Amino acid sequence: MRFDSGLLSHVGDIAGYPHVQEWLELPKLIESAGFTGAWSAEHHFGWDIGITPTPTNPLQWGAYVASATTTLRIGQCGVSLPAHHPLRVAEDAAMLDHMTGGRMDFGFMKGLSGKVSGNFDPAPGVPRNHDRTNGDVMWEAWDVIKKFWSGKPFRHDGEYFTFPYPWDGSKIPVDKRDPEIYAPDGTLEHLKGLPLPFQKPLPPAYTMSDSIASTERSAREGVGAFCWANTFEGTREVWAAYRRAAEESVAAGTLHEGYTHKVGMMRPCFVAETDAAAEAVMRPAINTLFANIFGSDNWLGRNAMLASYEELTPAEQAMDWYDFLLSKNQFFVGSPERMTDQLKRYEEELGARHLIMYWSMPLISFEQQKQSIRLFADKVMPNFTSEVPDGVEHLPATAAA
Repeated sequence: MRFDSGLLSHVGDIAGYPHVQEWLELPKLIESAGFTGAWSAEHHFGWDIGITPTPTNPLQWGAYVASATTTLRIGQCGVSLPAHHPLRVAEDAAMLDHMTGGRMDFGFMKGLSGKVSGNFDPAPGVPRNHDRTNGDVMWEAWDVIKKFWSGKPFRHDGEYFTFPYPWDGSKIPVDKRDPEIYAPDGTLEHLKGLPLPFQKPLPPAYTMSDSIASTERSAREGVGAFCWANTFEGTREVWAAYRRAAEESVAAGTLHEGYTHKVGMMRPCFVAETDAAAEAVMRPAINTLFANIFGSDNWLGRNAMLASYEELTPAEQAMDWYDFLLSKNQFFVGSPERMTDQLKRYEEELGARHLIMYWSMPLISFEQQKQSIRLFADKVMPNFTSEVPDGVEHLPATAAA
């Protein structure tokens, strides 16, 4: 099992933003505690209630953290590709990979809301209703990034991006023109990426995916996937779908060089000396967080988290968010013994190999986060091996249904 941590975001509170000292102190702490990686999300425009004030650029944050750590892997959960130009992302992420000595995990996403990414449109003519087009923009941007990182001359003629931009290089002396880039008449025909990533052939890449369709697409693209809002059975279902699609892609030979086939989970986590002490901190935090996300429509929000074969009952609809998610084994909260049991179930039944502790929570202090992490490192992590196999991760036979 690989254990990583996200940043505490102080959801709903921007009084101390940006929390640069916390963003530097936490990675140092988790590196010394034996964690493998730290991850930062990307959010913008803090005008709404419940805003998640993370660093606005997780690649920039990663460079900041890299200077203070030596072994910690640095990830993004994720770079919102529709809010950036893909060539700039390819350059900046490759540079970060060098600045970390190959410690970067490249995570990307389509973005949480059109009201944000629409203001960053990198492609002329892209409809502003990004709730429909964000996914298409994201996957085309990823295709551009892969071409850039390949080191081979490339051009791209897509729905949203076209490269290279028309340019006449005929005035450049013929002996100075790279024949892989320029046509005989000096026309710029291809681009070449520079810098290329430190990790060869590509850094590990991940998406943030909760639905079956999005996780299957990630598997077919050779990209790992983290789920966040799924119940235990919902996680079983999306991971099984991912693994089937991954195996089919491997068999078909359709994957790019350096593909990643891993699944993982981001989950609210809090460990204290007793179950009651952990619940006292997390019950109000969970209830506030999910009320902000889903509003008053418990039926729609909770149904979206379930597996297709689960059914939301009136009693479950009437629960507060904490009790509902507890009943569905969606988070990890409690004493070290309880948290170990919860994680062991995910490991043994679902083949879980990677946890990112989710800290985009309201009502939790940085000191409480650090205390929880220290206790987790001392009393939970020793119960798991750090061995993680390469390749397509298979469900245990008992969990394949």
